[in-house]
Amino acid sequence: MHISVWTKRVVTVVVFTAASTLNACECQQCADAPESTAQVSAVNQMCPVMNEPVKASAGVVEYKGEAIGFCCPGCAKKFAGWSDEKKDAYLEKLHAGQAT
Repeated sequence: MHISVWTKRVVTVVVFTAASTLNACECQQCADAPESTAQVSAVNQMCPVMNEPVKASAGVVEYKGEAIGFCCPGCAKKFAGWSDEKKDAYLEKLHAGQAT
C-alpha cells in the first residue's frame, strides 16, 4: 500500500497535536474545578506540584500521617510518583514554614 507524502505529513501533524493536547498540563482540571479551597484537613494551602491553591475537589493524599492537598487530581497522581526523599523534603519545608 502506497501512502503519499502529504498523507504522512497530515497524520504526523494530527498525532503530534493530539499528543500535545493530551500531555498538556493536567491541571486543566483545576480550571474546571470549583473555586472553593480545601478544608482544614489538608496540612498545606498550596499544591506541592503546581504551587496553586489547594482545592477540596482534588482530594488529599496521606503521607506519613499528613494529609497533603492538591489543586487537581493530576497533581495528586504526580505527587504519588515522587520519591520518598522528595516527599520528605517537601514535608520538611512545610513544617519549617518554607512551603504553605
